[in-house]
Amino acid sequence: MGNQNASVAGEAKSAPKCESEGQVAIRTLVSIDVDLASSLAIRFACQLGGLMKMEINPVYVKESVPHESAVGAGWVSRTWEREMIHEGEKEIAEMIASERNFCPILTEPKVVYGDREAELLKIMLGVCRTYPDRSPF
Repeated sequence: MGNQNASVAGEAKSAPKCESEGQVAIRTLVSIDVDLASSLAIRFACQLGGLMKMEINPVYVKESVPHESAVGAGWVSRTWEREMIHEGEKEIAEMIASERNFCPILTEPKVVYGDREAELLKIMLGVCRTYPDRSPF
C-alpha cells in the first residue's frame, strides 16, 4: 500500500508541463483606451506574463458617434467606419509604443469601431469559435 501511494504521488508531480515542454499560452484580452488606467492594465498583464506564458492582445474600441443622418448607407458608411478606425489607430499608437518598451510581448492592438461592450463581446465569442476547446475566461 505504501509503494502504491508513492507511485501515485510521483505521477502527480510529473504531470504538469513546464513552458519549455510546450505549455499553451494564456490568451489575454486587454480592453484599452488612451488613459492611465489602460497603461496600468497593460503593465499588470505584462507582469503576469513574466510569471506564466501569456499572449497579451490589446483591443481599442473607437466609440461610435451618431452619424447615420449625416452619412447615409452603403459605401459612405463603410468609408466613415474605416476612417474612424484609422483615427483610432493614430490615437492609440503613441500609448502602445511607450508600453512596448516595458512589455515586449505586447501584440499589435486591434482597433474596432462601434459600441464598446458589443464589440468586445464579439471578439470574445470569436475566440470561442476559433478555439472551441478553450475558454476566453
